[in-house]
Parts: sequence; C-alpha cells; structure tokens
Amino acid sequence: MQTMSLTEPNACGKGRSRMVSKPQRRCGVRGRRRKYTREFLLSVPDLIMKDGLSLEQIAEIVHGKPSTIIELCYKHKIALPSRRKHRIFARLRFSTVRRMQIEASARGINYNELAEKILEIVAQDQMYRAILDDD
Repeated sequence: MQTMSLTEPNACGKGRSRMVSKPQRRCGVRGRRRKYTREFLLSVPDLIMKDGLSLEQIAEIVHGKPSTIIELCYKHKIALPSRRKHRIFARLRFSTVRRMQIEASARGINYNELAEKILEIVAQDQMYRAILDDD
C-alpha cells in the first residue's frame, strides 16, 4: 500500500508531517475528516460578504477558531474581505436628525445606528432609484 505525507494544518497532527496510507485519509482519534476543505475555504469570502457572517460565526459553524480560518485562507491565497467600517459625514437638518432620533429611540438604538442600517439596506438592495426617484 502506498503512503504519503500530510503536512496541512488540521490534517492528522496539526501541521506535523505524519505518514498515512492513501485510502485511509481520516484523522484524529475518532476518524473525523478534515473540516477545512479547499471548497470550504473558497466559500468563506462569500459567507462574509453575501451572508454577512463574521469569522467568529463561521468558525462556530465548523467548530474551529477564527484565527485558523484566517491562517488557512492566507496559506491558500484566498483573500478575505475587510469588514472594517468606513465613516461618512453628512450634514442634516435639525428636523431630520430629530425624526431619526425619535425613530431610533423607538427601536432601542441610537440614530447613528439607524442611519447605518438604512444606508446598508439601500446599498445592499440597490434601492437608489426608488428612493431618489431618478427615472
């Protein structure tokens, strides 16, 4: 039977080389398979951008650590999108701010969070024309 060396993290020994037979590609004491497949790692950017999941949530799904996902994506040259927030400054009339404060208060958030949610939904659903009436 032919043997091969596995040196990938989370594959039989957490990065240490270990000889296993080709048909037997199971790892660990209980015969679990690797949870970080190439297909899974390629899906991580979409999970972040399209589904809005954080690395913590994704790691929880596969019972792993966010740092491991970051490390493996880096190793496989998979670019992870930045979840960094950008600041936008806008001049609003006092009456507009006041109405937003009242609505935000009713929802239990501050008006900056309300404005953030509104802008994210408009951008995500491409509602620019409907709101601005630019036909």
